[in-house]
Amino acid sequence: MIHARAIEKHRDDRNAAKESYEYASGALELGILLASSAVVTGLLPLAFLGGTMGALGAIAAVLGWVAPHMLGG
Repeated sequence: MIHARAIEKHRDDRNAAKESYEYASGALELGILLASSAVVTGLLPLAFLGGTMGALGAIAAVLGWVAPHMLGG
């Protein structure tokens, strides 16, 4: 019974980490899109917004690794 609960906890941790990684992936993709748009249009605020989204994506990825339930449920 104890082993089964450990397996369930591991499964829940991995599912929460997966959600955090999906958030991170989305934020990084938005950051890349905004940074690319800044290059094409020459609008500096888009570059800052892209950098911010990239940083948030990196933070979400790290949180998915060290504290999976913080973002992913």
